[in-house]
Amino acid sequence: MDRLDLLDKRINEAFNLTDLILKSFEHSYNSVVITTADLTNATGPLFLYVNPAFLKKTGYTWEELEGKTPKILQGEKTDRVVLDRLKETLLRGDYFQGDTINYTKDGSEYHVEWNISPLKDENGEIRCFLSIQRDITSEVLLKQTMEKKLLLKNKHSSLGEMIEVITHQWKQSLNRLALISQQLEMDEDLGTEINKEYIEKHTNEVMEQIDFMSQTIGDFTNFFKPDRKKQTFDVVKAIKQIISLLQPQINKAEITVEIKETHASLYGNTNDFKHVIINLIKNALDALTERKIDNGKITIFVETIEQVVQIKVIDNGGGIPKDILENLFTSYNTSKQNGTGIGLKMSKMIIESVFNGEIHGQNGNTGAEFTIKI
Repeated sequence: MDRLDLLDKRINEAFNLTDLILKSFEHSYNSVVITTADLTNATGPLFLYVNPAFLKKTGYTWEELEGKTPKILQGEKTDRVVLDRLKETLLRGDYFQGDTINYTKDGSEYHVEWNISPLKDENGEIRCFLSIQRDITSEVLLKQTMEKKLLLKNKHSSLGEMIEVITHQWKQSLNRLALISQQLEMDEDLGTEINKEYIEKHTNEVMEQIDFMSQTIGDFTNFFKPDRKKQTFDVVKAIKQIISLLQPQINKAEITVEIKETHASLYGNTNDFKHVIINLIKNALDALTERKIDNGKITIFVETIEQVVQIKVIDNGGGIPKDILENLFTSYNTSKQNGTGIGLKMSKMIIESVFNGEIHGQNGNTGAEFTIKI
C-alpha cells in the first residue's frame, strides 16, 4: 500500500473525506473560495463556495454572492497588472500567487494575498479553482511605515552629502567674486581706464556667479522639499540637474560623466526619480574614487523602447563584489567603507512602488551596470 492509499485509509477510518475537507474549510482562519473555471466568457468565474472567514472579512452574505463573480470585490486601486497575470496563469492551468487591494461590501479596502490552484478531473480538465486568501493589510502597513523611515534616513544622509556639495560650489563662486573684487582694486591702483565696456564685463561676471549660486540653492531646495505632486517630466533634464549638483565631486575625482540620450519622459514625482539617480551616480563615483581608477568614467544611457523608458548607469570601476551582488538591494549590504546600503534599497522601493518599474544591477565588462525600466 503506497503512502496516499494509506493516508486515505487512515482518514476514512476517522472521518468521511468530503466532510473532513469541508470542515477544514469552514473552520479555516483564512478565507477559502471555490469558483467555476470560466475564464473566457464575459462574466468570468462564478462563486461556488465561500467559507465563513470570507463572509466575515468581506461583509457579504452567501445570498448576495451566489451567482456573482469575484469582480464584485474589485475597485479603483485593484491592480490590473496582477489581475492580467492571474488570468494568464490560470488559463495555462498553473498555480498562482499574488496580492492586490480588494474591497469589502461597505467599500473599505484591504490587501489580500491569493494562492489559487486549478482543480482538475481524472482527464486533466480544470473543473474549478480553489483560492486560499489571506488578509495582509497589517503587514503591508508595517512595510510602508518601515519604508517611510528608511526613506527619511536616506534623505538625511543625502542632505549631509548635498550640503557638502553646495558648500564647495559656493566657495568656488565666492572665491571668484573675491578675485573680481581684487582685480577691480588692482586696475584702479594701476590707473586702468574704467569705461562702460569695462563695467559691463565685470558686472556680467558678478551676475553669472550670483545666478549660479541662486540656481544651486534652487536645485538643492527643490531636491529636498516634500513635494508629492506627480507630473510628466523630462528624464534627461532631471539627470542633468543631478550631474550639475555633483559636478564639483566629479571634477575633483577627475571622472568623466557622459550621457547618451534620446528623448524620454516619465509621469511621477521628479524628486523621487532624482533620489534614485543620485544614489546610482554617487555609488559609481565612490567606487571609482576608492579604487583609484585611472580615466574613471560613468556613462548614462537613456532611451525609450516600445513605450518603456530604460536608463542604464555604467561605470568602469571594476564591478561589484560577488558577496554584495547576491543581495544587492538589501539594507546594510555594501562594499563602501562607511556605507549602509540603504540607498540602493530605497532606489528599488521607489522604482517599484512609485513608478511601477524595475531596477537590476549586474557586473558588465568594465564595472557595475544598473538598469532601470519604467
